[in-house]
Amino acid sequence: MNQNRPKQVEEWLEWLEAPMSFVRTNHLEGLDFTMDSLELVDWCLEQFRRRQETLSGEEAQRQLVGVVMGWGSYVGEVVHRADPAWEWDFPEDELPQLRREGPGGVGFMTWPALSVVIQRMNGPEDMRVAQVCREHMEAVAKVFEEIQKHPELLNQSGK
Repeated sequence: MNQNRPKQVEEWLEWLEAPMSFVRTNHLEGLDFTMDSLELVDWCLEQFRRRQETLSGEEAQRQLVGVVMGWGSYVGEVVHRADPAWEWDFPEDELPQLRREGPGGVGFMTWPALSVVIQRMNGPEDMRVAQVCREHMEAVAKVFEEIQKHPELLNQSGK
């Protein structure tokens, strides 16, 4: 985790407690920071999404922010634990995101975990966090694998 902004890190850890508390309160099992736990995240987000439909105005917005921050932090932490090369970054005036050095040390890639949760809450009903995260991790792994097999691809990127 990027420790250069200790206040943000402390706040982030507080947000991460919200999903854990929700699961304990509702006697659910399965939030163990594994990729498989994202199936439970999808189920929980669908429950929140349905409840959001019954709310309006300020209360709906307040609850949505809590859901996005809490569950987004959980999703990001799952990705980070699955591949520690993804580190938390807290850019100023932006949502926290995961950041990883690009193939061969060229540039950086970002993973906006909170945006994935926002899309799940506001997007098509069949959008699934678990599927998006798995597909993204597989795609990144393939890029790194190809660069490792063919390092000359990095030299051609500037042409």
